[in-house]
Amino acid sequence: MKKLGYSLQTNAKVLEGGDYPDRDKQFQYINKLSEEYLARELPVISVDSKKKELVGNYKNPGFEWEISGQPVEVNVYDFQDKEVEIAVP
Repeated sequence: MKKLGYSLQTNAKVLEGGDYPDRDKQFQYINKLSEEYLARELPVISVDSKKKELVGNYKNPGFEWEISGQPVEVNVYDFQDKEVEIAVP
């Protein structure tokens, strides 16, 4: 593959997508609850119990064979496209 001009490359986050209107809403809600619990001296923990994968033109931690210097261009931000479902492996 290298003789043909290919190399292993990760995706390059360069494509701008739309902004997510409620970007901080969930974090504000979690922060408010956390403050209420801490004020009552109750413990606060964070658990991510289900891995969800965005489907579409998003960054992937893997590698693919591409022509050197020409990585696959993907969205800069990983905001979910409202028209595409999320995959739950």
